[in-house]
Amino acid sequence: MAEDFDTQLSLVAVVLVVVLMAGQVVLLAIHLWLPMAGLADSLLEEEPEPFPSGLQPPNEGHNRDGGREGAGLSSWQWLAWGLALASLALAGFAGWRLYCATTERIRWTWVLALAALTSVWGVFGATAIGRNIAMFEGFK
Repeated sequence: MAEDFDTQLSLVAVVLVVVLMAGQVVLLAIHLWLPMAGLADSLLEEEPEPFPSGLQPPNEGHNRDGGREGAGLSSWQWLAWGLALASLALAGFAGWRLYCATTERIRWTWVLALAALTSVWGVFGATAIGRNIAMFEGFK
């Protein structure tokens, strides 16, 4: 690759990995904060119901493994997994660029490190979103 194109490509990769990380942080923060805020709102009503309609006992609707019966991934979890896979692909591309002996070694190393961190954060976010859905499913 030409040096100018490699420089531009590495800049785009740095910006993209930072945007992916920011998107995952915002996704996780919003998805964890909204159900808790809704629950807190319902608890601050003048006369809250002791048991909201549709609330199930803790063991009802769950199988022995601790998961929900017949539950697939929500769209939020798909988004978190997609962002994690996109950052993993970017980490692979950065590793390939480092293997090809690029002149932008420091920048591609940063892309590789941040993309790996973003991938791990995406996996954590997807599992946290799944647990949050299971925790607050009766309080909707």
